[in-house]
This record gives sequence, C-alpha cells and structure tokens, in this order.
Amino acid sequence: MAAIHQNFLLDLGTLLRERAVAARDMAKRNPSEFQGGVAHGYYEVLSLIESQAEAFGLPLDDIGLNGFSVDNELLALGENHVPSNS
Repeated sequence: MAAIHQNFLLDLGTLLRERAVAARDMAKRNPSEFQGGVAHGYYEVLSLIESQAEAFGLPLDDIGLNGFSVDNELLALGENHVPSNS
C-alpha cells in the first residue's frame, strides 16, 4: 500500500475516533435525541470500519483504532443519551 494511503487511513481513523469520543461525551453532558443520534452514527461507522479491517486482515494500529474498543467506548452511553418520552 502506498504511503499516502496508509497516512490517509491512519489520519481518518484517528479523527473519527476523536470525534466519536467527543460526540459520546456531548451526549452524556447534554442528553437529547439529536446528540444520541450523532453518537450512535459514529458508533455505526466505526463499527463497520473495525469489522472490515478485521475481515481484510488490516491491523487496527494501521487505521488509528489501536486500543480502542468501539463497543466499550461508544456503547457505554447506556440509556442516558435519549430522553424518555413517558
């Protein structure tokens, strides 16, 4: 793989990871359906990237997701991110 592709994947993974954590934290501080949806969107994207990397044998280190568990980090929101309508 060309260095430009490696750098792109590493930067993209790192930036998505940072934004996902920020979205998770915002959803915890300001629970709303919108903030919860943003956080969940990042979960969906990073979960897909993680599973595709594993399927292709691409180390998570190469895409900026080393030491980051999408499920543990982003599903930790629980039910606090969406207000109850009852």
